Amino acid sequence: MTKNYFKLKKRHTALYCLVTGLLFSLNTQAQSWQWGKSGGSFDDVQNNEEITSVVTDAEGNNYLLATVGVNGLQIDGVNKEAYDDKDYAIASFTCNGVYRWSKIIGGEGNDRIQRLQTDAEGNIYAVGKISRTSEAYFGGETDFDLVLPSTSSTQDTEKQNLFLVKYSPEGTLLWIRFPQPENISFVDALANSHSMDFQVDPEGNSYWLCLVPPGVYGGEYNNETEGNNMLIFKYDSEGNFTGAHPIDFNTSGSYPYLKMVHNPTSGNYYIAGSLPITVTPPTINGTAVENTMFIAGFNNTGDFIWKHENNNDEVGQINDICLDNSGNIYVTGKTNSDDTMAGGFIGPDNNSNGQYPVLIKFNGSGDIQWVKNTENSAGYPATAVTINGSEVAIAGYENGIQWGDYTYETEDNRGSDAYFTRFNKENGDIIAMHKVTSVFGAFDYGTTLTADSYGNYYLGGRFDAELYVGDDTLTENAQGWDFFLAKYGSNNCDCELPTPSFGYAPQGENTGVIDFTYTGSTTYDSISWNFGNGDTSTEESPIYTYSEGGTYNVCVTVTNSCGSEQYCTDVEPTLLNDSFSKTGVDIYPNPVTDVFTITTEKELNYTIYTTLGSKILSGITTGKQTTINTGNLASGWYLLILTSNSGSSKTIKLIKE
Repeated sequence: MTKNYFKLKKRHTALYCLVTGLLFSLNTQAQSWQWGKSGGSFDDVQNNEEITSVVTDAEGNNYLLATVGVNGLQIDGVNKEAYDDKDYAIASFTCNGVYRWSKIIGGEGNDRIQRLQTDAEGNIYAVGKISRTSEAYFGGETDFDLVLPSTSSTQDTEKQNLFLVKYSPEGTLLWIRFPQPENISFVDALANSHSMDFQVDPEGNSYWLCLVPPGVYGGEYNNETEGNNMLIFKYDSEGNFTGAHPIDFNTSGSYPYLKMVHNPTSGNYYIAGSLPITVTPPTINGTAVENTMFIAGFNNTGDFIWKHENNNDEVGQINDICLDNSGNIYVTGKTNSDDTMAGGFIGPDNNSNGQYPVLIKFNGSGDIQWVKNTENSAGYPATAVTINGSEVAIAGYENGIQWGDYTYETEDNRGSDAYFTRFNKENGDIIAMHKVTSVFGAFDYGTTLTADSYGNYYLGGRFDAELYVGDDTLTENAQGWDFFLAKYGSNNCDCELPTPSFGYAPQGENTGVIDFTYTGSTTYDSISWNFGNGDTSTEESPIYTYSEGGTYNVCVTVTNSCGSEQYCTDVEPTLLNDSFSKTGVDIYPNPVTDVFTITTEKELNYTIYTTLGSKILSGITTGKQTTINTGNLASGWYLLILTSNSGSSKTIKLIKE
């Protein structure tokens, strides 16, 4: 069974990047800083007033998440009511920078919201942990959307503080969910329950990484393991709890900084993070993390696949992670010279200690594809990464930095400037570097980055005096920092992008030859195909021959003066020399009553999953015939996945009567 997760609607943004990225190429119009927006209070907020997440929808509207104070709070000149020392704002602007709406979320105490995500319809999702020591508020544009009551710490009611919330593109609160049991104790809610990160796929399914104590979650999943456990909670687009499973990542006491991405095609999860010296090392696959930066892959039921660490216990840091539509992984942060990971250097091989911003590309198996470092020890890390069609870009802040041939010189007492750098996604070649200018001596920080369907970039962060973005001058309210959002790109928001699509059919039986037929709009200037294995074509309707069987995510990209649009779907060519053709695999009976048989001449791995992705059983075929007993399975249908030693796989719908 193949899900066409990448069958995109017009201007539909992909949901792979932690700072939501896109499947589209950059637009072809002249690019520059277009506009800037700011917000904040008069307060000197702990951890600063800054943007921590930005996403865009199919129409180019953007949505930001920012930490904010209380007194004198405003967003783009619109006065807002906040509730306690530090709250969170969700605000939306059009592609042209016009204010749309905003919400303030907070309670009395330490609130934390991880990030924003969007689905194919432009709905907005957020997860976090909100203080319930007194009333907690989900504010609307002018009134409250929701007020959460509080009870005393001695009563085990109304302590649920982990939440998943969904808003419409217009800012209407659609639903909010609390996975914790209704009788969770004050201590377990306050000290032992934590929202870590989450992802939403184009269909609106949420995958939420949480650290929680034993209890019944979502009203049905019983976590019986002692201690605090890392679980993935799953919800559908309507807010229905659809299951949970542990992930092979365990931590005790304090926990490291983590970011997670989810691949909706394979179902795999990738978790990257940094380990401060004061934090107890977590264990992955039963082995403790020993150094400061790590990344690990897990399958769709949370089982361990692979892990990498650096070899430095002081400097290394991963701040962000994202995926492209081919399942490649990009992480950014900083590293030391001569640092290594996955068998190769991730710091410059120059024997000169320092702090070097870094961008690393892995494939889905965890193999490094390329690494890029700054030419100098820049001191500050890269903070965010996003995909924009054929580009990958990182954000950060600097007082003197060199990426390739692009340089900003060090100046005494200048402070720091927010910037972002663009790279070729395939080979890591540096395309350009851009920064936002400000008052000399000001300390400004780029903290998040995303792109829209027109190829524009949105850089978010914080500033402490004045910031100059195109024709806009942003002025900080009072003490501390205010947040800013700056658009870099073109004035192309009202453009009409082309609409791509294609069909395909095999040419002959088991030949590996596929006829691709372009069926989208023809009002494009250029067309490009990616056949899912690195090969490309610029023909309108190419014929392509695959040398190996398997599943390939094939994409066609069409471009006009407004930008680029991409359509992708999975293609499964078959060949006579395919490992499954050689083995002559047969499954019978199907539907099955109790026992079914796999016949094959070669060894295969088999795994049975429920439709929700829970693994039922697995094993290896023995001899020419292997019988599997399903007597303990409920009636319904399941997924049987067969994998050969060469790595090719076959998915079979198994029906249990």
